[in-house]
Amino acid sequence: MKQLHDKVVVITGATSGIGRATAEEFARQGAKVVIAGRDADALKETKTALETAEEAEVLPVVCDVTQEEQVERLANRAEEAYGHIDVWVNNAGVAMFAKFDESPSDDFRQVMETDYFGYVYGARAAIRRFKTQGHGTLINVDSVEGIAPKPYHSAYSAAKHAVRALASSMRMELALDGLKNIHVCTVMPASVDTPLFAHAANYTGQGVTAPSTSAQPAQVARTIVGLVTKPQREVIMGPQAKKSVFEYMFMPKMYENKHANRFPNRHLSSDQTMPGQGNLYEATGPHSILGGWGKERAQALNAAKPWFALAGVVVAIGGLATLLFWPGQDRAGKLLKLATAPIRK
Repeated sequence: MKQLHDKVVVITGATSGIGRATAEEFARQGAKVVIAGRDADALKETKTALETAEEAEVLPVVCDVTQEEQVERLANRAEEAYGHIDVWVNNAGVAMFAKFDESPSDDFRQVMETDYFGYVYGARAAIRRFKTQGHGTLINVDSVEGIAPKPYHSAYSAAKHAVRALASSMRMELALDGLKNIHVCTVMPASVDTPLFAHAANYTGQGVTAPSTSAQPAQVARTIVGLVTKPQREVIMGPQAKKSVFEYMFMPKMYENKHANRFPNRHLSSDQTMPGQGNLYEATGPHSILGGWGKERAQALNAAKPWFALAGVVVAIGGLATLLFWPGQDRAGKLLKLATAPIRK
């Protein structure tokens, strides 16, 4: 029997990447899926694909999450069609690669409008309805950059920090109101093999790529769907993301120096490109789940596999030694508890 039979799920940014993979997974589990995006044709194609592959019930709704009235209309359409909403997934997002002082102000603001205020509007629409019906799950697709930021990504990192803080504040208010059946979950993966890098605005003068070791969207989708039956405050996905969080929290100077030096080599290609706004203001293709950045992922993982365990041990021992022998051991112990708390239920 399908686990989520008849659950009503709203997903923003559902025509590509993590959003589309999540729509597929919910459909596979028997949910009624309301998919939202800016491109009407891409929504129709996604609906057809889901109904053909999963025999799912799918409702497409054109919605620009930077417009609060459109987000409210999305919620109303879902209620009109199915009577209620069980799950809301805030996922729509855009990105811009540029040095901070070279980022056009309007484009910087548009990243914040989509990646932060889009989540604010979605959360408001969902939480108001959840309070009326007494239950519901809000899932924010955040990023490890919500804790450990990256260079050339200041607008995106700032928005993801804001989303994480918003979710924490909301959980406290729900607890004060005694609403135990309303859950707010935050999912934080590292790089994922989606079209985001191809869609992104780019003012670096070079091509932008994702690491070949990027995670697969299906992995993130399964995590998101799993939160419906087993809600968690925050999920930091994968060893790479957890390693970044650990380094940022306990060795911030080392983290900043390392990522400042490695970003150009890992993310900027030798191709020269013209400045461009990507999909900041209008939807662009490809509307696929995969970005194609992980073609060498399997080879890279196989080649690196013998070193993964050793690297993990070295990092753990180094971090523990720092905590034990650095002045102020009591404070270090408290910081360690704080660092591990986000990945627990």
